Amino acid sequence: MIHPYLIAFLAVSCYASLAIFNKKTMADIPSFSYIAITMLILSLIGFCASLIYEKDFSSTNISPKNWLLMVGLSSVNFGGFALLLNALGKMPVVEYQIIAVTTPIVGGFLALLFLSETLTIRYFIGLIFIGFGLYIALKK
Repeated sequence: MIHPYLIAFLAVSCYASLAIFNKKTMADIPSFSYIAITMLILSLIGFCASLIYEKDFSSTNISPKNWLLMVGLSSVNFGGFALLLNALGKMPVVEYQIIAVTTPIVGGFLALLFLSETLTIRYFIGLIFIGFGLYIALKK
C-alpha cells in the first residue's frame, strides 16, 4: 500500500505540472474555450475510469446535498482555472508556483471553518516561515 503522504506528494506534483502544460498550450486558444476543451477531455477520461473501476456506482445514489456541493466545487474550479490562465498569461510559471505556496494558508483556514479541523501552533509557525519565504522569493 502506498503511503498517503507519498500519494499527496504525487498529487501536488501533478498539479504543479499543470501550470507548465497550461502555459505551453494556452497561447493560441481563448481561455474559456481552453477550459471547456480540457474539462471535456478530463470528463471523458473520468467517465472511462468510472466504467472500469466503479462498476457498482450509480449517480442516482448521490444525495441532493452532494449534487449541490459538486455544483459549488465546479464553480470554484472554473473560477480558479480562469484566474490561473489569466495569471499565467501575465507572469512566469515559477512566480505563480511560489505564490501557490499560500495554499496551506487558505486551505488550513477553510478546513477550520468548514470541516472543524484543528490548527495547531506548528501550523502557525509554519505560516511564519511561508510568509518569510514568499517575501524573500518575490521581493524585486
